[in-house]
This record gives sequence, structure tokens and C-alpha cells, in this order.
Amino acid sequence: MDLLLNYLQEKYSYTNYQRKVAEYAIKTILSEGSKMLMMGFIFRNDLSHYLFALAIMLCLRCNSGGLHFHTYISCFITSTLYIYFSIRVLPLIKLNSILILITLVVTIIICYFIGPVTSEYRPPLDEESINKYRNRTCLFIFYYTLVAYIIPNSTYIQIGCWIIILHSLQLIVAKILRKEKK
Repeated sequence: MDLLLNYLQEKYSYTNYQRKVAEYAIKTILSEGSKMLMMGFIFRNDLSHYLFALAIMLCLRCNSGGLHFHTYISCFITSTLYIYFSIRVLPLIKLNSILILITLVVTIIICYFIGPVTSEYRPPLDEESINKYRNRTCLFIFYYTLVAYIIPNSTYIQIGCWIIILHSLQLIVAKILRKEKK
């Protein structure tokens, strides 16, 4: 990895900060990619629901963060349970269109005031980046809410709603844990 990072730093005149960002990005892509492939194997019989849930989760996680674990296995287990509950257990609780709207509006508020909660291994975000990621998350959930209003009875919409709800709850937990550490 050092060879690649040294090459990037020399070829493109990366600053030390840019090098750290590149290192974090490479490690994250490799780690997350392997977890997604293994979960894809686990959910191979429900692959379309898994891929849909994963797409929603990635949009949220990339912009607002969430819970972060110190080991690969704890992250993998938690992510697998998160997806499992979102596609197999929680959709058994059918949310009607009004409850979907109310719940998703609440999640927008939660994500706006709490997010983003980034990993302690990631370089800290500046205020402009915080606002950019916060706005992206809220806009994404807002658009999802519009789609959910139009087709609330879709299994995919129900799965996405549960992903968004669980994401908002984990943001709350992550923020609490971050305050306890300080």
C-alpha cells in the first residue's frame, strides 16, 4: 500500500492530508467490498432485496456515517444483522403511507441534527463538508419519501424505509457513544 501511496504523492503532489485521505479510501473500499461480497453470498436467495437495501445503506453511510467498529468481524456481523432485519424481519411490520411519511420526516430531522458521524480513523471534516454531507443525506431521504408516498405498498419501499429508520437510530447511538468517549 505504501508503494501506491508514495506513487500518488509523488506523481500528483499529494499533501500529507491527501495521502491520509487516499489511504483511508483504499482501506475502506477493500474492507467494505469484501464484506459486501460475503453478505451477497449470504443473501444470494434474496439478492434483489439485498442489493436494494445495500444501495440505500451505502447512500446513507457514505454521506452521514454511523456506528463504526474497531474490528472487521464486529463490523461484518453488525452489517449482516442490519441487512437481515431490514429485508427479512422488519418488513413483516407493514408501514402504511401515513406512518411512512411521518417516520421518514422524523429521520430527516434526526440525520440533519446528528449527522454526519464519521469514523475516528477518518480525517475530520470541515464545516463546509459537514453541511454538504448533511444536506445530501436529507435530500436523499426526502426524495425517497416522495417515492414512498407514491408506491408505499412495495416490498422494496418497505425495506428501504427500515434501512433509513435503522440508520437514523444508529446515528443516535453513534453520537451518544462519541460523546461518552470525550
